Amino acid sequence: MEKGSKEHQKEKTTKMIRAWIDQFAHVMQSTDTKDFIQVLVLDPFIKYIMGQIFPYIIIAFCLFGAVLIVVILTFVVVLFRQPIGVVNAVNGIA
Repeated sequence: MEKGSKEHQKEKTTKMIRAWIDQFAHVMQSTDTKDFIQVLVLDPFIKYIMGQIFPYIIIAFCLFGAVLIVVILTFVVVLFRQPIGVVNAVNGIA
């Protein structure tokens, strides 16, 4: 008898939890609730995270730009550098 009572209690609890989940899903589908969550939870959270991360984003872009400039300058130097044999011939060194 006790086994049937436990199963009945488990089934009752499962139905109650499903009802709460259905009610929660119904409430979450409301436009007012979505706006409320966006205004009071998401927007401040995103603003805080962006405020904390923004300096690091600027530093990353600056470093990326510096590396890009160094790579381009290296490419230009390698591209326009005269071979050593040409420089020695011009200077009269054998």
